[in-house]
Amino acid sequence: AEQVLVSIDQLYAGDTPDMVNGEERWKVYGVTNDGRFLTVVFTVITETYLRVVTAYDMDAAERHEFLKQE
Repeated sequence: AEQVLVSIDQLYAGDTPDMVNGEERWKVYGVTNDGRFLTVVFTVITETYLRVVTAYDMDAAERHEFLKQE
């Protein structure tokens, strides 16, 4: 997850967050150094701190959308 979040040149962020229990959950899509296509879900705690909720391999639709953005 960290590799995706710091790889700004290979990062695509969703336009709007999902709301889960009153908390905004953002998704970003990116590629790790090993070439894994990951979706990372996180919430913003402060201006400089994020909390990763989960990270998982992109499904086919997410990968297609990510590759369109590159």
